[in-house]
Amino acid sequence: GYADVSSNNITVSLKKNEGTIVRDGRPPAPPIKLLPTPQLVWSTTDSIIYSESVIFAFKKVEEAVSYKVQYSTSSSFNTDINELTMTSNTVNIPNLELGTTFIRVQAVDNLGLRGPFSEITRVIRNIDNQPPPIFIDNITNGIVFTLESTIILNGVTEPDALLKVDDKKLPIQVSGKFIYQASNLIADQTLVFSATDGSGNNSEKNIRVIKLTDEVLFNLSLNGASGSETIKVSSPTVTMSSTSYPNLEVIINNEGSIRKIQTDSRGRWGITMNMQVGKLSITFKDVHSSESYLTKTFTVQAN
Repeated sequence: GYADVSSNNITVSLKKNEGTIVRDGRPPAPPIKLLPTPQLVWSTTDSIIYSESVIFAFKKVEEAVSYKVQYSTSSSFNTDINELTMTSNTVNIPNLELGTTFIRVQAVDNLGLRGPFSEITRVIRNIDNQPPPIFIDNITNGIVFTLESTIILNGVTEPDALLKVDDKKLPIQVSGKFIYQASNLIADQTLVFSATDGSGNNSEKNIRVIKLTDEVLFNLSLNGASGSETIKVSSPTVTMSSTSYPNLEVIINNEGSIRKIQTDSRGRWGITMNMQVGKLSITFKDVHSSESYLTKTFTVQAN
């Protein structure tokens, strides 16, 4: 939106990325465009280090007279904020705690107005007697669902670690970032990521990759009804159950009546309902990402 600034009976309206200066006894200056966001020179926003300090660098902003670098253990920067002011585009950030520190920077013009913050960089400080961490992007509870025969997984580990996937060496970028493509996927398999640092510390992360298929998801057991594509109801209430995979939500729509249920830790689910003659659809959705996968529609008839 915008902000109105009033002083000495004069009001100016500021839009996004605009500022003003109000001097004592004088009206606010006309809107001033703020300096642009400093661009980071690091190849990734995730880095793993082992020392107590890190050199943080970014590209110079034209007309900037100084820069404000903030770092915090909070990703939202709502607590434990440290701020450094410098005129160069590199800064040594000292005394980093073990764990994760978040860093951002903004440019300051000759009037003292601060521009917008840069993208946040995450620095993970580890020590040599700890096993190298393995982070896989966008994976919850170690399970990833797909409808394709090939998936690409992105992650980060220690830059000097030896990384293997199912005993095959995987290249690591200088930033610690890696990319792995899994092809010719079967219905259900587990990828074992193993990272070993120079001190011999080792860590493993198992990622279960599930290729969803109609054959598994819609292998239904019926009590009070029978059939496959066409379901013939022989009882006032019908119990429907199956075993698929954990972390799935099952959405059942029978002529506008919608029921939802989650699979258990073994992928089992079941529901008893009054099934109406007409159409019945079943949709499977990821509990964590809310991404919908396969849907199948059945015809319900009275027996």
